[in-house]
Amino acid sequence: MHNSSAMPKDWVLKKEAGVWTVKSPVNAAADSNGIERFLKILADAKFEREFPLGDKGLENYGLKEPLLSYNMSGKDGKAWSFEVGGKSPTGYSSYVKTKNDGQIYLANQYLYTATNKTLTDFRDRSLFVPAQKTVESIEVNWPQMPVIKVVRDGKDWQMQTPMQTKADTTEMNKYLSAWEQVRVIDFIDSPSAELKKALTQFGKGTQEYGRVRFVSEDKSIKEIPIVENFSKLYVRFGEDSFAEVDKHQIDHLKMSANDLQDRNLFSFVSTDVTEISIDGKAYERLKGNWLLKGTQTPSEFVQGVLVSLEFAKADRKLTPAQGESLIHGAVLHTVVIKEKGKADTEFTLWPTAGKNTLVLKSQDRFFTVSLEFPDILKPQAPVTLPTLGGEVKGEKS
Repeated sequence: MHNSSAMPKDWVLKKEAGVWTVKSPVNAAADSNGIERFLKILADAKFEREFPLGDKGLENYGLKEPLLSYNMSGKDGKAWSFEVGGKSPTGYSSYVKTKNDGQIYLANQYLYTATNKTLTDFRDRSLFVPAQKTVESIEVNWPQMPVIKVVRDGKDWQMQTPMQTKADTTEMNKYLSAWEQVRVIDFIDSPSAELKKALTQFGKGTQEYGRVRFVSEDKSIKEIPIVENFSKLYVRFGEDSFAEVDKHQIDHLKMSANDLQDRNLFSFVSTDVTEISIDGKAYERLKGNWLLKGTQTPSEFVQGVLVSLEFAKADRKLTPAQGESLIHGAVLHTVVIKEKGKADTEFTLWPTAGKNTLVLKSQDRFFTVSLEFPDILKPQAPVTLPTLGGEVKGEKS
């Protein structure tokens, strides 16, 4: 492949056992799916007009030294060529040559845009982190933040540092997936001694930005050091292999222990709840319907309350000592939830001195929750829609 405006200008790709690799000027993994999409663009290419070269030279069409040149060969030895030259006088089309038959094709300018590729476009631009399902542990170190280490525990995750607690399975899966989605901006292969020194020796504009360490189920280790050099971020793949990465994308991965720990407040299943008491007022489920206990008064809002509580998350998990120290004033709400065949779930909500958050206490567990959390416990007005020709009323139309 040749691209006169790229650096490097020439490279070679090869498909072996169904997988594409870069063979020159470096040996590297390639983006097999991307290459197959590129080949389909070539295979589906259409021309607007065809005419013989005649007495005119290739230079008249920008094809003596084409802008793009792709030479391909198949397993059977059959060869193809695809070259894109200059623009037509109107500037809306490009001259194309496909083989030594003396024919020139005029194709839409889009064809040049779609095939104007660099070597980086064809390389595997991932960080080569292990597949999410194979990761046994991940350790992340960001300067000025506590080291986070999380270890797989069956289908769940356990945080070992900076605290020993259950990690949130959904958040962990999203976090590992986000690392898989990171893409390199550009590669630095065989850097000069000066550049290598700039990316490996801290000081004078270079500092450590972070480090992540993956351990796979086969016990293999993948460690990715990240450095910052004059506001740009780089990862190191090997002794003489570096790559620039997007700072914005990496910053989104700077999660705290609080972001990754399990912040689910409760473990009950809303559909199994038979009774709930909110500040002394009890509601019970009878024949699938929620009623004010001891009456026939419908209380449909209760199911919504239970679903909201079932999936509610804390802002932060606290130690008992932290929780007790934050509580300031009298209890705001007391809730007791009864579930078939299980112990009751009970929690209380308390104000804090700062009045910018609330403390939720459930048995010996403490959390901070938002000031809006009590809204979950309030009856919600039915959804109202206007009737045809009428006005909005506080009842279902």
